[in-house]
Amino acid sequence: NLLIKVLEDYDEPPHYLYHKYHTYPTIDALGIIGDAQAAGPLGQFMTTSLGARWGSDWKVEAIPTITSSLVKFGEPAIAPLVEALKCASDSSVGLEERVWYIEDKKMGHEVDYYYPSTRIIANALMMLKWKPETDELLALQLVAMGKWNDCVKLGVPAVKPLIKVFEHNWDSEDQQNVAKTLGEIGDVRAVRAMTGKDWGDWWGDDYRIKALGNIDDVSVIS
Repeated sequence: NLLIKVLEDYDEPPHYLYHKYHTYPTIDALGIIGDAQAAGPLGQFMTTSLGARWGSDWKVEAIPTITSSLVKFGEPAIAPLVEALKCASDSSVGLEERVWYIEDKKMGHEVDYYYPSTRIIANALMMLKWKPETDELLALQLVAMGKWNDCVKLGVPAVKPLIKVFEHNWDSEDQQNVAKTLGEIGDVRAVRAMTGKDWGDWWGDDYRIKALGNIDDVSVIS
């Protein structure tokens, strides 16, 4: 209970919450103890971090440690992780690509990874063998994992989360993959997302033009 109470909304974390080299003693300790009553507070802590105004917030940087601790709780961690995935999939902080420093146990040191928070959360849910209960949740998982072909197969439920990625993730490769996927699904809602900038700003983006060409709707012409 004392460790859980430590998880308050600190702007500047004390030494027992954050230490240099991206270590978080209190969060690690909760995972080691393995008491499932910590799953809810840890999940809430992560959801709060995803609502941060800036992606550089230290609580955002703690997300890999939080998910690692949550996985150790097993099934009780699924509900808070699902809530975090929903929050991250609707948040610019959750969708933007960023560098993560994650310990690789096989290599024995930290490794740099570059992807959004949604990917980390979805990976944790996969480790817990989570099966999405609805097409909407399945769409969040597929988009987070970058499974574009599966998104096309799923169709309409994947459109909204794909548009969110297109609007908030500025990684060039992701932008191209998402645009191509939206074009193959062919939902008219993608038109506004892909033409949100002035024509002159994206005239050179061939992938947008090709994607729009696959959408059979008069709004593409206008």
